[in-house]
Amino acid sequence: MPTRHTKHKTFLSTFTIDNRRFRKAFKTKLEADAYEIDQRQRHLRGEELDDSVRAISDVAWEVYEAKWMDTPNEIGRKAHVKCICSFFGHKNIKKIDNIACNEYVLFLKNTKRNAISTINGKISALTVIFDYALDNNYISTAPRVRGRKKPNNECLEYISEAEEAIILPFMLNHELESMRKYGEFWAWSVDTGFRPSESRRLRPQDIYFDDTGRWMARLLKSKTNTWRVIPLTDRALEMWQKNRSWAHITPRMISTCWERVRKFRGRENDRSYKAYLTRHTTGSRLVQRNVDLPVIKQVLGHSDLTSTMRYAKVSPTNLFDAIDTLNTNNTK
Repeated sequence: MPTRHTKHKTFLSTFTIDNRRFRKAFKTKLEADAYEIDQRQRHLRGEELDDSVRAISDVAWEVYEAKWMDTPNEIGRKAHVKCICSFFGHKNIKKIDNIACNEYVLFLKNTKRNAISTINGKISALTVIFDYALDNNYISTAPRVRGRKKPNNECLEYISEAEEAIILPFMLNHELESMRKYGEFWAWSVDTGFRPSESRRLRPQDIYFDDTGRWMARLLKSKTNTWRVIPLTDRALEMWQKNRSWAHITPRMISTCWERVRKFRGRENDRSYKAYLTRHTTGSRLVQRNVDLPVIKQVLGHSDLTSTMRYAKVSPTNLFDAIDTLNTNNTK
């Protein structure tokens, strides 16, 4: 394969000599072409080739293109690769040992202050990169990457309708267009239960008028590699028709806009007050309206009911009738 310009603003020199694969990134096309010429001339002279020298950044992007590009996890994995490249730079992957990996995990915990689930994802990405390097004979042994912990997936909060009545007008009437657009996306998310990454993948043809007389949203590929179709509420349809796509709602935009909401509500330091409570709110409201869990499982696209239960937050008002049966004046 000739030298090609990658999405990462580098030029990739990739070629094969005697069934040995060479792949290395350079800042300019001239450097990439010169590398291939040099290696072929060395081969003709019977000299040692340097295909054993590979930067971890090059291998990381190679794994991204081979395994993660155009998948439901593309955005997350791309962020993981960028983090790995930022920390290790262009260090030879052969020289990265257990100590270097432990330093990376400490960097994620103490400097980046990533959540447990985020750290686990980045450790997983690094492990996949080392496994890929082993399979392709880039390294002879791989370091052990430790530091995974069992995350607490239980989210203790959802957005009540009273809270929504405060924050949604704040977003929809904000002076910044980005906040208004995010408010529309937020309302859509609460009424559909779609993950942000799922919403971003929707195309205009995925929103259609069904034979039953309802507007539907068809998600062809979800985080769990499954598809699902759900009816749209009037509000969700209105938000979609205003935008026709959610591709402009990036993770950075979500984070920035939600920080403004946090500040507006005086909850800057409350990490449980998350932007992604929309999906938890969908599940919780369905539970509060006595929708059966198997149906909620279908709406949210879960593979099992255990996952659905984590989203099933019950409003205290749902407990009133139950507790009232314990009042002594109600006993017969």
